[in-house]
Amino acid sequence: DGEEISVFAPYAKIDSFFLPGQSSATLSNSRNEAMAINDLVGARVYIDEAATLEQFENSLSSSIIHIASHAENSSVSSEQSRILFNANESLFQFEIALKKIQAQLITLSACETFSGRSIPAEGALSLARAFFQAGAKSVIASLWPVDDASTSEIMINFYKHLKKGKRKDTALRLAKQDFLANADPRWQHPYYWAGFIAIGDMSPLDFGGTPSWIYWLMAVTFLGFGITVWWRRFRS
Repeated sequence: DGEEISVFAPYAKIDSFFLPGQSSATLSNSRNEAMAINDLVGARVYIDEAATLEQFENSLSSSIIHIASHAENSSVSSEQSRILFNANESLFQFEIALKKIQAQLITLSACETFSGRSIPAEGALSLARAFFQAGAKSVIASLWPVDDASTSEIMINFYKHLKKGKRKDTALRLAKQDFLANADPRWQHPYYWAGFIAIGDMSPLDFGGTPSWIYWLMAVTFLGFGITVWWRRFRS
C-alpha cells in the first residue's frame, strides 16, 4: 500500500504575519513544495490554517512527516528551540521528545534543525535529536539557516529519488546534484544546497510501486519459458 505521508506548510500565504527581525514570515515556495510532494508520492497535505498543532498530533502515526516551516534555535535553552506552526502555535523541542513517533522519516524543511547546544559525549541538543528521542527512524535536518527557494527544489528532488527506491542519504545527495546541475552560478554556493543532512536509518522506503522481486520473478519466468520452447524445438 505504500507509506502514509503527512506534509505541513503553515506559512505558504502571501499575507502571512510578520516575525520579529524579518520582513515577512511567508515561505513563498512551501506551497509548491507541499503540492509537488503530494503529486509525486501521494500525501495528506496541510497548508496555511490547516497546518495546526492539533493536526500534527493526529498525524503522528504517519510513516513520513514532512514539515516545511520556520524553526528557531534558542541560544538561551535548547528546550526552547521550536518549530512554528502559526502565529499562536509552536512545537517546542522538549514537547517533541515526549511524543510517541514511529515514522520511518521526518523531513524538517526548516532552518537550523540540527543545531543546538553541544554536550560532550552527547552531541547537539537539536530539534532533530528530539524526533529521534520520540522514536523516529531517520531525520533530514539542516545545519544552518536555509534559503526558501533552493530548499524547496532540493526537497522535491529528494522525494523524486526516494520514489525511485534510493536510500535516503543517496536520494538527498542526488537531489543536491540535480539542484547544482540546473542552478545559476550565484546559487551554487554551498549555503544554498549543502545545509541538509540525513541521519539515522538510510534504508529505502516503499511508496507502493511494484516490488523489485516481482520483476525478478517475471524475468525468471520468461527465461524458463524461453528455455522450454527452445528445448522442445531442439528435441523435435
